[in-house]
Amino acid sequence: MAFDAMITMPIHRDQLYRCVFGEPEVAAVENVIEQWEAQEGKEREPELVQRANPAVEDHKSEQDRLRPSVLIVEDNPVNQKVAAGLFEKLGCQVYVAESGGQALNLIQEYHVDVVMMDWELPGMDGFETARAIRELEKSNRLARRGAWSQTQSASGSPPCLHLPIVGMTAHGHIERKESRWEHVMDDCLAKPVHLQDLANVLEQWVGFNAQAGDDQVSSSDARLQGNVGGNSTVGPLERVSVPVNQQKTCDIYDYSAALESIDGEEILLHSLFQIFLDTGPNLIQGMREAIASEDRQRFQRHAHQLKGALCALNARQQAIVTERLETEASVALFSELQPMFEAMEHEVEALMTLFRDTLLVRIKK
Repeated sequence: MAFDAMITMPIHRDQLYRCVFGEPEVAAVENVIEQWEAQEGKEREPELVQRANPAVEDHKSEQDRLRPSVLIVEDNPVNQKVAAGLFEKLGCQVYVAESGGQALNLIQEYHVDVVMMDWELPGMDGFETARAIRELEKSNRLARRGAWSQTQSASGSPPCLHLPIVGMTAHGHIERKESRWEHVMDDCLAKPVHLQDLANVLEQWVGFNAQAGDDQVSSSDARLQGNVGGNSTVGPLERVSVPVNQQKTCDIYDYSAALESIDGEEILLHSLFQIFLDTGPNLIQGMREAIASEDRQRFQRHAHQLKGALCALNARQQAIVTERLETEASVALFSELQPMFEAMEHEVEALMTLFRDTLLVRIKK
């Protein structure tokens, strides 16, 4: 025979997939896609949040095209801002998806060089999303390779022949030892993420040496300042050496350690303060309502999100208290959770008061 298979016209998608990929592979891919389309809705567009670089693809400069692109899949706005800001500082293009469905839509339209995947996402979690990405990759349904990847291929073998997925978890000190992420992810980082950790990810999995891109890194400082100011209700803030009431700050929050954790980006840190002030009260209110309705799952979900934001802010004292509450919520009576919740709420409210005072003084200056 001259042909291995035959299809009739007009050509339909399913018919073409089965002819090219075979029945088992198509069935697996279609099952995954149907699941997330049912959860997200076919009409819903992903929030292609290029917080660090909002330029449209067609208008990017050649320098931008030759920067690696990173997709951050994360539902917590504080963690989004931290990861996006640090990757921008390292000279990357950044996309942010707030759910697994948005991530799957995005990577079929835009090429990315590495995916940073939160473990605990609403709807499809990070593991289900990673498995769906692998299925899309097998069936060649990811976006075409970008200029950075093409350059890597031309100069030799890239570090990773498939799309690398790096997990991120707030339980990294415990769960990093588990092997379940290894089946669908290439690596895993503990939150809060630090600049050097992300630089290592880029070098190991993308082949991009951020230290060599001094011009890109230095120019990203200006982009970071402009974008942080633009996305926050607090404008660009004046740099100062110490926060207001230093002794009070040290008792509640280690400002210097938090600043060091994000490589001294005070503008970014102040933006994180504002995001937490905008989102934290809703999480606390959700926990309060969950206790009243005795909804254990909702309580743990909000506690986990609050803990993640506190970790990103390097608010270790408050994060430890919230993590303890999250753990106890799985076994404790709601009557026992109530006083623990009130103690946690008191600590977080003191932290938010400090953030408000800090931002207010810097605006006045």
